[in-house]
Amino acid sequence: MSMPRSSPNVTPSTNQSPGTAPSSRSAATDQLKKPSFEQIQMRAYALWLKKGQPNGSASQDWLEAEQELIRELNGTAKPGTKGR
Repeated sequence: MSMPRSSPNVTPSTNQSPGTAPSSRSAATDQLKKPSFEQIQMRAYALWLKKGQPNGSASQDWLEAEQELIRELNGTAKPGTKGR
């Protein structure tokens, strides 16, 4: 009587380190609506003007504008921040 051959343990390939749980973060961020370059540019400029045109704030203004627009486009804007 012969023993049936067992198939090797094959697991689907993932880009994760062993022992880590699958992340839904990438799937969630893929679903977010993202503002265009021009939308961010215009919002960042408006923020810069509102702050009194300070030198050296371009990066911060850009990031702030991008985050505001992402929240607005995805319906997660904080009350009172839409349309600053």
